[in-house]
Amino acid sequence: MSDPGTPAPVPAHVPPGVLAATEALLDLHLSATRRFAAAIRAADPARRAKRPDETCWCCAAVALGTLRHRRITHKDLVAMAAGRLSPATLSRAVQDAVMLGLLRQEQLAGNRRMKRLALTEAGWRLLVAGAEEAWAAALAVLRRAEARMAGG
Repeated sequence: MSDPGTPAPVPAHVPPGVLAATEALLDLHLSATRRFAAAIRAADPARRAKRPDETCWCCAAVALGTLRHRRITHKDLVAMAAGRLSPATLSRAVQDAVMLGLLRQEQLAGNRRMKRLALTEAGWRLLVAGAEEAWAAALAVLRRAEARMAGG
């Protein structure tokens, strides 16, 4: 019986390259999450936003929909976030993004209850700045992963 505090050994059949790539992906994810959370916090000096990671996810999802020429509503975000964010957390994150001026809600013609979400200019600036930093961080992480795979 193994000690619950001891990590399970990596199975022998997992190639070292897979481990390095997995580690690089986790590093990228953590780096991007931290950078976007920091950007949301910087945009909200009064610290009203309680969910910077989720707020950033909402902004990025709306941006992706816009780039794909798709209308994104709250209902669409709930479907996209299935298994990642609860509908209640998502609603509060959208409210935070609207309060911070990163998203706006636009009423759909013919449906007073459903609102389209759109990224504001401030929201686009936040994502662009974060993306530039994230790409630089991604390049550094990938170079470290390549060095580990090469045995260096």
